[in-house]
Amino acid sequence: MGNTSFRIRSFIIHLVTAIRNNKGFGVQSPFAYNLLKDAIHGDHSFYAFLELRKEKNRMLRIKREIEVEDFGAGGYSRYLCPVCEVVFKSVKSTGQQEMLFRLINHMKSSTILELGTSLGLTTAYLASANPKAQVVTIEACHACAKEAADLWKKLNLTNITLIEDTFDNKLLPALKLLKKVDFVFIDGNHTGEALERYFEQILPYCTENCIVVADDIYWSHDMYDSWLRIKGHSSVRVSFNLFHMGIMVLNSKVTPGHYKAIVL
Repeated sequence: MGNTSFRIRSFIIHLVTAIRNNKGFGVQSPFAYNLLKDAIHGDHSFYAFLELRKEKNRMLRIKREIEVEDFGAGGYSRYLCPVCEVVFKSVKSTGQQEMLFRLINHMKSSTILELGTSLGLTTAYLASANPKAQVVTIEACHACAKEAADLWKKLNLTNITLIEDTFDNKLLPALKLLKKVDFVFIDGNHTGEALERYFEQILPYCTENCIVVADDIYWSHDMYDSWLRIKGHSSVRVSFNLFHMGIMVLNSKVTPGHYKAIVL
């Protein structure tokens, strides 16, 4: 597990320091300001949101147990867990899922990579944001992958390719399949070393307007230190620290800047 006391203390500090940027103050880059107002804090409601919220609520009522395999920061483990509990513990909040949808819609992303499918709910948001986009997602847990595939079939989402294996085994093949990426969501294996390694592997495939989103950047001191190093990379022009996740924009033509905001 991550360091709980570190996360609580960091969250309080983040709330205080993010207030100014959260309202748009101090965001000097027009690109970053538009991204903040239209996507990160956009109030646009899309038709897909209603159906996806209903599916999430439905899954929160499923008490059927599945065999979860965890290949993350704590090492490999396997255990039985009700679907509803997996949704509650592992799936991003609806607000964060809708924010990811708006980012893809705002940037018109067409090649999307997700590391960590879980039950496929967040993947459904990524795929619904641009039905013409190619979405590739990697998940090592067989039971979760099956639940995800069933969900996408129900939602008639045909633009998703699921790779069932570990990130270490299949990240490079997935990148070669896509050839280029303009949106990446890293949601798994919460260690700083893995986060930096994945970023370096992804970087050669990123388009100029690519957005890379790293989940749980305050999971531990290790993850946070890696987030700081990655956002300081010469290729990252704009970043938003949202506490629960970090957004990085790789675009050499925009005014550089690093900001804080909050999306619960």
